[in-house]
Amino acid sequence: GCRISGSVKHSILFAGVTVEPGAVVEDAVIMGGTTIKAGASVKHCIVAENVVIGENAVVGAMPTEGEKGVATVGSGVYVGDTQTDQQSAIEAGIPFLWASYGFGHSDCHLGKLAAFSDVLAYV
Repeated sequence: GCRISGSVKHSILFAGVTVEPGAVVEDAVIMGGTTIKAGASVKHCIVAENVVIGENAVVGAMPTEGEKGVATVGSGVYVGDTQTDQQSAIEAGIPFLWASYGFGHSDCHLGKLAAFSDVLAYV
């Protein structure tokens, strides 16, 4: 089963997904073993298995008029914006993508995302 403490709308969650308090998942497909941390927003995207979306991270967006496509996050990637997210990724032994448009700072990351669309270079 899944552990859902946040909000999930019009989405498919595979077994073992955790959605923490305050997190929002909308129009998304979330593969098994993935954790959406507290306050994160995951919209209009496909997230692979065993991914951690960091606290308060923003992943994907609902398309505006005329836009096409969907955001994707590959397996075994941690997207976050704080030192705590970075440390969690190191402890889990998975690559960390720093969302520089967020609230925090990172000094050790696989890549820097200035906008979520930058994640496409890493999947």
